Amino acid sequence: MKSIFLKAICAFCFLSVSVNANAGLLSVNGSEVNALDINKSLVSFYNFSKSNYSANTGFELANQLVGFFANDNAGQLGLYLIFGGPGSVKGNVNFDITLSDGEIVFVDDPNVALRNDVITTTSSGYNVDMTWGANRTDGLILSSFSSDFWFINLDFHALTGINSFSFLTFDANGVESVQVFEKGFNSLSITSLPTGNVSTVSAPSSILLLSLALVGIGAFRRTKR
Repeated sequence: MKSIFLKAICAFCFLSVSVNANAGLLSVNGSEVNALDINKSLVSFYNFSKSNYSANTGFELANQLVGFFANDNAGQLGLYLIFGGPGSVKGNVNFDITLSDGEIVFVDDPNVALRNDVITTTSSGYNVDMTWGANRTDGLILSSFSSDFWFINLDFHALTGINSFSFLTFDANGVESVQVFEKGFNSLSITSLPTGNVSTVSAPSSILLLSLALVGIGAFRRTKR
């Protein structure tokens, strides 16, 4: 029943935005964000180093989950989720990733023998359990999106050493700013709306439609637990 409900909502959202959207849009909890253009691969930009066992994108923030999108030199879109950074306390997270498209293409501490991270494939996506030391990071990259319309939901079961969430957006010059900031979060909804030219309703209205549908999914899931 749950899976039928989810598919019905997704179908409704697709039909709604496919005739209304007039631009390719990325949305986080209903707020539009822009990706950063990089002249290297997604993994190279993550810049994991064994000298500090951390990401080195320059966007890491102490005791926070930082998220952002980037377009690499091969035209691939990547979603970065990075926990912790310089000045952070040690931490642990456990969360489910429910997604309609894409896959995890990189995990921080890529040498499995040296990390305490466990990525488990589930029927709807992944369960992720990560542990990192003080002044270090953990994280991952989601990519390989095959369509313009998709959604990713993150549901957190444990958040130790993380006190807030920041999602970045970028201007035409690649300068970042925080578009979404939340404290005490336990779930996040991230979506991509397709590109189109037919418009009977403005793109922001489409975002709202999709966001409300995803909120409905979250409420349904919590009710069933």
